[in-house]
Amino acid sequence: MVDLSPPAWLDDPPPTGEGDYFGDVPLPTATPVNFFDQPPRPEPTAPLRIINPADLQFTTVPDRQWIVEDWLPVGTVTALYGDGGTGKTLLAQQLQTATATGRPWCGMEPMRIRSVGLYCEDDEDEMHRRQWSINRALGIDFSALGDMC
Repeated sequence: MVDLSPPAWLDDPPPTGEGDYFGDVPLPTATPVNFFDQPPRPEPTAPLRIINPADLQFTTVPDRQWIVEDWLPVGTVTALYGDGGTGKTLLAQQLQTATATGRPWCGMEPMRIRSVGLYCEDDEDEMHRRQWSINRALGIDFSALGDMC
């Protein structure tokens, strides 16, 4: 059997008096935490769903939904990657603008959606300059970008 009680040194009184590093300032007392007494985790909201392919025999195959047809599916994790300085951020910003305004993107018609962009490499001034250039190319102004954050 494993002893899970806190170590005895946690019960020692804090040092006080002359020669003590902290002088007359009392040290905080450590409070042991028993991780086994934590509240239970909530049950998963949905049980594991088992799908038998034979049950699909007479059902209609659902259409896949796309943000950009054959390129960017709805509800699926995707990645945009490449070497540094090749335009990934600009391409993503153009896509976000197109989905917010209903404009074409790379010759394709994206679904009109609201989106949040998380851009981590360029500062706000650079993003502003790029968005100004995108807006100018599309003939729109910043007020048209209400579906972007």
